[in-house]
Amino acid sequence: MAEASTITLAFAKTDDERERIFRFRYQIYVNEMGKRPKDADHHARTLRDEMDNAEADLLYATSDGEIVGTLRRNTLDVTQLPASWRERYRLDAFTDYPPQALSYTSRAMVAAEWRGSAIFSRLLSHMYLRGQETGVRFDFCNCAPSLIELYEQLGYRRYADAFVEYDVGYRVPLVWVVGDLEHLRAVRSPFLRTAIKFPDDPDARARFASSFASHANRVNRRIVDADLFWEILAEKLHREPRHAIPLLDGMTEDEAQRFLHSGTILQCKCGDSILRRGDVGDELFVVLEGSLEAQRTVGPLATSIALFGPGQVFGELAFLNRRARTADVIARTDASLLVITQTFLRKSLQQSPDITARFLLNLSLVLCDRLELSTTQWVESLQGDDLEPAQPPPAPTTPGTAAGSYAFGEFQQNAAELTRLKQQGRVAEQLELDGMRRAGLQPGMRVLDLACGPGVVTMQLARLAHPGLVTGVDLSEDLLGEARQLARAEGAVNVEYACANVYELTLPDHTYDFVYARLLFQHLEFPERALAQVCRVLKPGGILCVLDIDDGWLTLDPEPKSFGPFTRAAAEGQQQHGGDRFVGRKLSALLTKAGLEQVVVDIRSLTSHDIGLKNFLDITTGFKREQIAAPPGVVTAQLADIYGIVEVPHAWGAVGVFTATGRTPV
Repeated sequence: MAEASTITLAFAKTDDERERIFRFRYQIYVNEMGKRPKDADHHARTLRDEMDNAEADLLYATSDGEIVGTLRRNTLDVTQLPASWRERYRLDAFTDYPPQALSYTSRAMVAAEWRGSAIFSRLLSHMYLRGQETGVRFDFCNCAPSLIELYEQLGYRRYADAFVEYDVGYRVPLVWVVGDLEHLRAVRSPFLRTAIKFPDDPDARARFASSFASHANRVNRRIVDADLFWEILAEKLHREPRHAIPLLDGMTEDEAQRFLHSGTILQCKCGDSILRRGDVGDELFVVLEGSLEAQRTVGPLATSIALFGPGQVFGELAFLNRRARTADVIARTDASLLVITQTFLRKSLQQSPDITARFLLNLSLVLCDRLELSTTQWVESLQGDDLEPAQPPPAPTTPGTAAGSYAFGEFQQNAAELTRLKQQGRVAEQLELDGMRRAGLQPGMRVLDLACGPGVVTMQLARLAHPGLVTGVDLSEDLLGEARQLARAEGAVNVEYACANVYELTLPDHTYDFVYARLLFQHLEFPERALAQVCRVLKPGGILCVLDIDDGWLTLDPEPKSFGPFTRAAAEGQQQHGGDRFVGRKLSALLTKAGLEQVVVDIRSLTSHDIGLKNFLDITTGFKREQIAAPPGVVTAQLADIYGIVEVPHAWGAVGVFTATGRTPV
């Protein structure tokens, strides 16, 4: 690669110069990247669009007469953006500025052999100077997640929700407050030396801060130090990142901090298409908060491949080989992602080869796990083809009619699971009774206990609500038999039971004063449907109380080596069946979106000091072991390692118990 000093920059003035730029774009976008943009002319081998008007600034860089980079800028006094673009870029917040003070930068491209050089910065610096001279105060653009770090280093800021553009996929809107010298100093922008030649613009700075307060605090690693960045990650994961992210296994805290400090945190909205099959990219994503789903579409049908929750990674293949993505990945909830790029990896190899080697080893283990799972599924499908007689395809199942991630009677050890359920209902009885009272349960209320199981908690409800009638419902007739037997043994007269599905409650409208859902929502694939049924059967002003967990709040100290792999494998297994080990943090949004009012979430800790360490391990690991697809010997060895801390002096465990309450409108 030639030295950057051999580069010449110029604005296109002739039709010939513009045509050369359009051909260069086609070479990069179509020939190299394999894109098929709607504006490409495949006969002329050019790429131009309606914004390449006569007033557009087309800047290009040449080396030895060949174009090696280009950039376009349009001011909004002579270029009319589509209405959808005005919404994407939140331009209504800038209507009291003259149109010539607003510009839009796009079509930034650099030849492959010049990427990583100073060409892009020089192009943008040249365009920045032109903007200052012509009175531009805000410049807008968008970029892929992999380039957020670069743009923020230069001075751009995130300020609006991401969107999907047909040609290029998931994009993040950015704005440059051109005269905000304070921000350029804070991010140590290379353009500061040029910017200080012009007056500071405190008015524009204040406008950005007031108009985009919710986005102005997006984490920019150029501003926060490694310790604060680590604290932010821990807050989102609800545990130390080394214990939540498999890619950090074997690193010290200092090593993990230095490694992750080069990452970018990306906020996503429910429904966002983060990756699209066929798009080219080099980002690896680590889920910090929320849930995402990988899909493959064949014809009109989309098939779910995998679910990703906190600590899990996706995008690893393209990260390693920069080939086209093999699946779509869609955010199923609002989510936070840590973005790691190939550029970051190359820098890390130079600066911290030992840490990077550990990261790559851990990444290879993730790939091995996924390959093993895929191979097992493939072999099982072949065995099924060979050994089973041909059968007609099963009738399609109506979404939401299954038991979700919990189906009593289908466990390897159903007797042990029944014992665990009863133990779980009793060991934290006082915690639950206090929660029921705080939620508003009073004597005389008509109560519904969803997924009541063997009836231990139903009896607690019956004692508090007496003389009110308590109805317990469950999918399992076996568990209902246990519940009825317990009610008879205790002489309860205000309890009844029925077999029912929470998605299709065969109960009358507006009947119950209080509905209790204990450790149910973590198993529901379609919680919104269940909530719709709950709201239907509650009286106006009736109370819903949901008690559930969030494994982000589960901890052991000292933490056994097998604990992280065991809990992650269990969470993955439960996700495969529609469950969510991190539902606690989502309860507030779920209840609010369902139309409930006065929604409150209370979080209490249940610790081994409250119930004993062995009891604590029994109730927090018992169900998980049934969710893991690994050979029984592997799970047995992991549990032996975990239960080993019972013999460790002062060992301790804790989990967060979430209680969410809300009322139906009166």
